[in-house]
Amino acid sequence: MTTQPTDKFVPSSKVGTKSPLAHQLGLSLVQVEGPIKQFADASETGAKAADLQTFQAVNGSNSSKAVEQMNAFVQRQVGTMFAQDLNPAAQEPVLKNASKKGIGTFSFNMPASMQMTASQYEIGKQLAHGTLDYIARHLDNKAKIVHFNFDYNEAVAPRDRGWREVMKTRPAGVQIVADIPGNPQTQEQGNKLMSSILQKDPSVNVVDGSDTLSLGALAALRAAGRGADPSLALFGVDGDPQAVHEVKSGGPYKATYAFNFAILGSLLSDMSDRWLKGLNIPELVLVPAVKIDSPASIDEYNNSVSDPAAAYKTAGDKYFHLYGSTSYATRGTYFDGKVK
Repeated sequence: MTTQPTDKFVPSSKVGTKSPLAHQLGLSLVQVEGPIKQFADASETGAKAADLQTFQAVNGSNSSKAVEQMNAFVQRQVGTMFAQDLNPAAQEPVLKNASKKGIGTFSFNMPASMQMTASQYEIGKQLAHGTLDYIARHLDNKAKIVHFNFDYNEAVAPRDRGWREVMKTRPAGVQIVADIPGNPQTQEQGNKLMSSILQKDPSVNVVDGSDTLSLGALAALRAAGRGADPSLALFGVDGDPQAVHEVKSGGPYKATYAFNFAILGSLLSDMSDRWLKGLNIPELVLVPAVKIDSPASIDEYNNSVSDPAAAYKTAGDKYFHLYGSTSYATRGTYFDGKVK
């Protein structure tokens, strides 16, 4: 179906048809470091508690290898399978074939029994609102902004449409000096772009975009002697550990908007277990970006990452929103459209 599920997921205790497939979870991952390692570790911890055997395959950004590993899970007849998005055009046919065979499929940003994704458009609006709110409260509604965008990336570009919609309402004293693509997404590129912008306008004082690029811009600002400038404010998206550290230090990096991958790992293992037992699971998981802008919010976030199994019990509506309902009995039905 292409219609986005909007009914909130209600977990049923009624057992339907149970899956005859192995009580196993196959994890197809691009890499296992940073937030994805948190996701994988939490998935495996939750699976172990549910007597769910896990298999992990890492493709190292090799699309052909990803497809090969996913097909191996299908041939093995694992009961459930997760795929991290790398090349959706190549991976989606495997997910659809797995679904036809009764495997409970789970993914980031691809059609599956349960798809985990984010509304990039809403995240862009959230970032812009946060930036403008800080400017209003601390900079007297006067600022020169540099924004790093994703116009070159079809999947993430809606984030910048949301950002620009909000920025249309900015006060007269807030000027957008640059709204430029940050490609590639590296700190080196953020540093390079910011250094060039500062040569043209050394008074730029607000930066927002991805954490990676904003951190690179911060390095350029510090190199220009602006690190202690009280009018300086940077904002990012992703929850990069370095960005979290910068926020906690109380310096110019004011906030990062983070996705809690550890909690999503606990969600994956729980819903895999439910699928295999014949219970219902959600079709769509919308993942909000949680604002981290203070020591208290950092401590709360870090505590949830360190013990996601415990935090997961009360994580609903903070770290994820669940919609729709499906199960092994209704296998083959999934959301096959784009999140608005």
